[in-house]
Amino acid sequence: MQNNNKPKLQLTNGYYLRFDQVSRILQFALKQMPCKSIPRSEFINALGMSLKQFENLSSICVGLGVTKPRTFVLTHLGKAIAEQDVFFDNLATLWLMHYVISSEPKWVVWNRVINRVISENEEISTEITQPYFEDLRELFSEQAMTKKLPKEVLSVLDAYSEQKFSQFHLLKKLSTGKYTRGEIEQIEPLPFFYCLLHYREKVYPHSTALVIQDIINAENSPGKVLYLEDYAVKNLLTILHDLSLIRIETVGDLEQIRFNDDTLKESVLKAIYKVRE
Repeated sequence: MQNNNKPKLQLTNGYYLRFDQVSRILQFALKQMPCKSIPRSEFINALGMSLKQFENLSSICVGLGVTKPRTFVLTHLGKAIAEQDVFFDNLATLWLMHYVISSEPKWVVWNRVINRVISENEEISTEITQPYFEDLRELFSEQAMTKKLPKEVLSVLDAYSEQKFSQFHLLKKLSTGKYTRGEIEQIEPLPFFYCLLHYREKVYPHSTALVIQDIINAENSPGKVLYLEDYAVKNLLTILHDLSLIRIETVGDLEQIRFNDDTLKESVLKAIYKVRE
C-alpha cells in the first residue's frame, strides 16, 4: 500500500516550470468542464505532448493547486485562473500558486527550499541545500539523493530566478547553479487573505481563529512562506480587519484573528479577480 504521508522527492522530476505549458493545460481542462475526469490521452493528443512531458507538467499543476490528482480536472483555484488570468499577468495569481505549492510539506524539496534554504542563506547553491535533506536518506535511495535531488532543487531555484515566479524578486541568478537572495515583493491584502484561509484549511481545519504569532512564524504559515516581517503581517491583518473580513482579538496574552463563519476561498477568488455575481 502506498504511503500518502511520505514526502515526494520528485515533484517536477527535474522539469523546469514553464508557465506557458501550464496555461495550455488549464485552457484545455477548462474546455472539458464539467467532466469529472479527463483521460491523460486526451491531453497528450490535443496538446501534442509526450507522455513523460504531460506527467511532469500534471505533477507540477497538482503542486500548484490548479488541477486535481489523477482526474486532472481543475480545482476552484485552477478554474478561476483559467477563466480570469490564464497567462499569469496578475501578480496575485502567482502569489496564490506560490503559497499553495510552497506550504505543502509533501512537496518536500520545494517546501524546504522556500521555508528554510532561501530564508536562512544570503547565497544559495545546490551544495548549500544538501544538509537540509540529509534526513531523507532513510526514505530514498542513494541514487535519488545524489542524482535526482539536485535536479529537483535546481528546478525550484529556476522557477524563482528565470520563470514567472522571478517577479517576486526573491532570487537573483549569479551564475550556473549559484543564486543570491533578493528583497521580495509585498503581497496584497486579498491574496494574503486567501493564503490565510488555505493555511487554516490545511493546518487547523474547522478552526474559527488563528494566533497571530503562528501566522507570522509557524512553519508553512503565510508569514514564513511569503517572507513577511512581523509588522507587514500585522499591517495586512489590520487592513483585513478594517474590511470586516476578519476580527483581531486579544485573548489573555495572545493576539489572534477570528474568521467570519461564511468565508469561502472561492468568494475571495472572485474578489481578487473582480468577478461580478
